[in-house]
Amino acid sequence: MKTKTITKSSKQSKIPEYLIYEMKDGKPIYYKNYELVLNKKLPPEAIMGSSKLQTIIIHIILKFLFQHLNSKKYMVLSNEIGFQWDKGSWSNLDIAIFDKEELLKEGITNSYTKIPPIIVFEVDTKADTSQYPDIEFYIRDKIQDLLNHGAQKIFWFTTHDKKILIAEQNKNWIITNWDFDLNIIDNLSFNLYKALLNEKIEI
Repeated sequence: MKTKTITKSSKQSKIPEYLIYEMKDGKPIYYKNYELVLNKKLPPEAIMGSSKLQTIIIHIILKFLFQHLNSKKYMVLSNEIGFQWDKGSWSNLDIAIFDKEELLKEGITNSYTKIPPIIVFEVDTKADTSQYPDIEFYIRDKIQDLLNHGAQKIFWFTTHDKKILIAEQNKNWIITNWDFDLNIIDNLSFNLYKALLNEKIEI
């Protein structure tokens, strides 16, 4: 017997909360390929995990930040840190740099932080973007939400074309290549291409 396809319109109310990746104005954004989990073609962890390439890039960025960023002034958080800016709106972030004093002042709890990150790094996305015109629209929408609610700068790395979208408060957004020197914060510069080569990783 064939498995009946579960559509958004007829089964929306039966989609479990653990398949929600983010929330936007009270509306869920699900994990990419969540329908395959509903149809029991994939286990949940198969769509929630990161690819090897995505994980390597995040590892390279984190390694650089932990080595060079002022740890007394800033705190670097990763592992899909949740940032909630409204009751029905929150995003998962691959890597986020926070003002350490402000973050600790909020308190250490099991809730998402409401303190806006200063800098955000994203690598691709795990979100189902089918409700958007295209994936680029989703990326721009998420970036604008982060900027509107206090983030100062976002770096979004895409692996299919080896590009970086750089969005900064009150500046024009730019798209550049992985070999571009990024000015992260406090004159700290990072180049993904060079960092990969230093690790003897060729992509």
